[in-house]
Amino acid sequence: MKESKIEIIKRESLGLRGNIANELANDRDQFDSATCDLLKTHGIYQQDDRDSRQEKARQGKNREFSLMIRGRIPGGRLSASQYLAWDAVANRFAKDQSLRVTTRQSLQLHGVLKRELKQTIAEINAVLITTQGACGDVVRNVTQAENPWQDPRISQLDRFVVALSNHFLAKTNAYHEIWLNKKQVLNEQVVNGQVVNGQTKDADNETFYGDTYLPRKFKIAMTVVGNNSVDIYSNDMGFAATFDDGNQLDGFFLFVGGGMGMTHNKVETFPRVADCLGWFSVTNLIAVAEAVVAIHRDFGDRANRKHARLKYVIAEKGIDWMRGQVEARSQTQLLDLPLPTWKSPSVLGWHLMPDGYWAYGLHLTAGRIIDCQSRRLKSAIAALVAEYTLDIQLCADQNILLLGIRDKAAAQSILEYFGVRESQITALDQRALACVALPTCGLALNEGERVLPKYLSLINAQLEKYGLSARAPVFRMTGCANGCARPYTAEIALVGRSKQTYSLFGGGCAEGTKLAALLVDNLDENQIITALDKLFYCWRQQSNESERLGDFIRRLGFEQIRAQLIDAQQTEKNKKTKTRRRRNE
Repeated sequence: MKESKIEIIKRESLGLRGNIANELANDRDQFDSATCDLLKTHGIYQQDDRDSRQEKARQGKNREFSLMIRGRIPGGRLSASQYLAWDAVANRFAKDQSLRVTTRQSLQLHGVLKRELKQTIAEINAVLITTQGACGDVVRNVTQAENPWQDPRISQLDRFVVALSNHFLAKTNAYHEIWLNKKQVLNEQVVNGQVVNGQTKDADNETFYGDTYLPRKFKIAMTVVGNNSVDIYSNDMGFAATFDDGNQLDGFFLFVGGGMGMTHNKVETFPRVADCLGWFSVTNLIAVAEAVVAIHRDFGDRANRKHARLKYVIAEKGIDWMRGQVEARSQTQLLDLPLPTWKSPSVLGWHLMPDGYWAYGLHLTAGRIIDCQSRRLKSAIAALVAEYTLDIQLCADQNILLLGIRDKAAAQSILEYFGVRESQITALDQRALACVALPTCGLALNEGERVLPKYLSLINAQLEKYGLSARAPVFRMTGCANGCARPYTAEIALVGRSKQTYSLFGGGCAEGTKLAALLVDNLDENQIITALDKLFYCWRQQSNESERLGDFIRRLGFEQIRAQLIDAQQTEKNKKTKTRRRRNE
């Protein structure tokens, strides 16, 4: 089988070193293409400002290149000093001084210049956070159910999430040589159970990954049964913990084969929700996890990266084959036990912790932590973290938990001082997600984060028009079909189709267990408004007062919904045609 270009680059990279160090030392403002592919496994993407491309080309100048840096933060958990270090690094090195919470409970910096890249990464590592393995063809950041209540059952997940993250961290010492000036590290440095600034003495012996690592990225999530705040069905592998009569963790339900990415007009690519393979004892966690990742390593498509995720292996070989492979490789029987119903609680707002302190779930629009003139959000969070030495948990819905507030009233005063007032957040806003998209993402076909507030305003108005605000759907939008903001499990979603249009998806569910389907393709803004108005009108007229939008779409059937929305699309096209004719008369 012919390998893709990136497979060859990885094999010839000498443990992900390639030419990174040499290019880092030169005075160019960008890295070469092959080096960019290797940088991803170090937690770095090279990007450019697409807003300025045309003007730069007109002037005969090079593109405005910069780097995006992403942290590897298991479970999204940070100490006060770690968060404040990220805040300070953003102030010094990020183009707009902002931080961004990702849908995988990590932090990103955008707009870092190449000449400042090494210093930025060094300062992140100085507070015992790495960027290694945050991107690239490896197991990426392991996500975990949020825990503002300090629920002892959820707290038991902490050590297992760290154990999985450590187990699948690449063994190459390239990261430490290049970014931290360490030629050989003989011992691991472990803080709170997490490998940080060290590797074992046989660091380059990639006995598990091999010299080509995985065919594609691999995502893991862990939660407790009944709580799907991590969107477990969208992951390559997920674990839902169970507990004995004494509330001690005794095992996990195993989920495999989820994934959101697809490519427009490529039928061989598709989103998929994970299957539950069964239950196993907690003592077999690492063996089972390694078996699943190894199946992806051994059977994943290394010729076509758009078809390389584990979901395609399972779709083609079958779930029974997958179960047999996992059981044989891990020497673990997967039991067919009933899975409890999912009912995920909201983490937003105030929560009283068992120690008498408070946790506060703060909503972030598209995960962006930035100071604006009237709402100095970034300064507010930093002030609270510094004042109360707060722990942090980043959320898979791009929000943030502030843990350990001693004085609720004083904290509220600090938030209000910086213009942060949560009463303005609607039910639609609370769970809406968007990817970064333009201007920095090279894959974006249309806008994401920058237009999310506009679409939230439009959809909120339509929901209010039909008295549906209390049943606001889970809404997500992305600039392309790769699915970074998990659009295909949302109740409604807009997916970038071209520079001016989106595809409208619908029929997922609030708990993320169902897959949405394409309803109408190639809609511009006016057509989107018309289509949603029609959809919401039908929902209001043909459902009871508790039926959610996703359930309504699936009950009526995708074909019937499509027919009604295509009529609405044609109506909008006819309006445009009449307007053009009048202008030409």
